[in-house]
Amino acid sequence: MVSRVYRHVVAACARGFGESYVAAAVAVAGAGALLELDASVPHKLITIMAPTHSQAIDIYYPLLAYEFGLESMSLEYSRALGFFRLPKNVEIRLVSFEAVERLRGLGIYLAIQDEISSYVKSPGAKGAFEEIIEPCIITRWSPERAAEYGAVSPGRSLTISTTKGFNYLYEMSQRAVDDPDW
Repeated sequence: MVSRVYRHVVAACARGFGESYVAAAVAVAGAGALLELDASVPHKLITIMAPTHSQAIDIYYPLLAYEFGLESMSLEYSRALGFFRLPKNVEIRLVSFEAVERLRGLGIYLAIQDEISSYVKSPGAKGAFEEIIEPCIITRWSPERAAEYGAVSPGRSLTISTTKGFNYLYEMSQRAVDDPDW
């Protein structure tokens, strides 16, 4: 059986599904893939974005630190700043949607967005993804660059959220109809 790695995965989930745990597990798996690469490979960044800073830290830091043991594997970590720096320049950064503009221009290997239906301030969920997050992924982790670096896949994203009607989450989920990367 051949497995397919999709660049962009959207999961619309019911409350209590375990979105945060799944997102944290995906981040750890992504970090594992990046740890296989040479230390000289640039842009080995994974971001997990939640609607607010406190949600990003309060939900994801304990999962990553204690459930997945990242504090013990990290060269440096900070709950207050929301990051884990692993060997070979691999970093997992917890980000608030409120600070999405700070991601502009970075190279992101894996971007995880949680609860995007709550991304209501400017630039909104659509603007954040299409104007900031997606360019950070596709410009630095194209299929060609991933092959050059020896990565298992080009840059990717996981959008995982509970639904709130027909909003941008729904729009994203429909992209799979026409785009094989979704």
